[in-house]
Amino acid sequence: MVSLASDGAALALLQNTFPELPSHELPSYQVTYSKSAAGFAYKLAQQLPHFWKTMQNEQKWLTDYTLKNQIDGIISDNRPGLFHAKIPSVYVTHQLQIKAGIWGILASNAHQKLINRFHACWVPDVSNNGGLSGALGHTRTHRIHIPTAYIGPLSRLKKLHFGVEKGFILAVLSGPEPQRTLLENKLLSWTPPFESKAILIQGIPNKSSEKQINGWQVIPFAQAEELAELMEKAEHLIVRSGYSSLMDLQALGRKALLLPTPGQPEQLYLAKYMTQNNWLPSIDQSLFDGSQLAQIDTFNGIQSAEEATPDWAQLFTIFRG
Repeated sequence: MVSLASDGAALALLQNTFPELPSHELPSYQVTYSKSAAGFAYKLAQQLPHFWKTMQNEQKWLTDYTLKNQIDGIISDNRPGLFHAKIPSVYVTHQLQIKAGIWGILASNAHQKLINRFHACWVPDVSNNGGLSGALGHTRTHRIHIPTAYIGPLSRLKKLHFGVEKGFILAVLSGPEPQRTLLENKLLSWTPPFESKAILIQGIPNKSSEKQINGWQVIPFAQAEELAELMEKAEHLIVRSGYSSLMDLQALGRKALLLPTPGQPEQLYLAKYMTQNNWLPSIDQSLFDGSQLAQIDTFNGIQSAEEATPDWAQLFTIFRG
């Protein structure tokens, strides 16, 4: 039996996607970002005591849970407190290296030390030619001493092979506040062309009402199949440059305009990486005025080196003792 554990919007998404599985609420990191890249380091430094306390609370929760339940293995998606010395624990991350200027060196070293407490590390990318994550998931200078495997990009979306609808604009929002709401307000302040169909997905699983605002149909949330259908049908896509969004685009073979979250170096790096490779266009969200949608077709779309499908049976032997 698989059990799920998370918090906030991520937990709501898991519960909506896998309603048949037991789920548990974990302590929340409640990461907040500055409104500008310049304030990134200061904002994160303020939260370090909270991060450390949350990791300790994760450890306490896991210890209590394993005392009451028989656990054969743990897969932790970027939650560094969810490891157990006596139970095989795998850490999943695309950030072997953190890009944040001079602070990135310190952050990378700290993150790698946390990764080394696990028994294995799985990177959702291919191992060669920079893959989808670029320098984030490919670095020769890391100090990770546990077995590390590249398992290929992961996405909950599957190709449905719908045709593109002319004039259909789709914006898919994600990420932490306040920037999620700031981007929503920015997009809704722009009036789509009269003949266009425009849908904005807020990315808020626990809301249910739809509304019409300034020519946009605003939908709180879309399940995987509905989201894949909308993304395939849209002529013009607008998304954040978070890694999950990029994996979804690659899975569906779609192109999009990237609006990286201000003050979040990972997304700023990935947006730059996509644009420098002529894969996807990206702009600062403050500059969006609709005219940039025409840039999407001038880019090639995400390209990634082909690599053999990972041997999941072999990877999962770690949980067999």
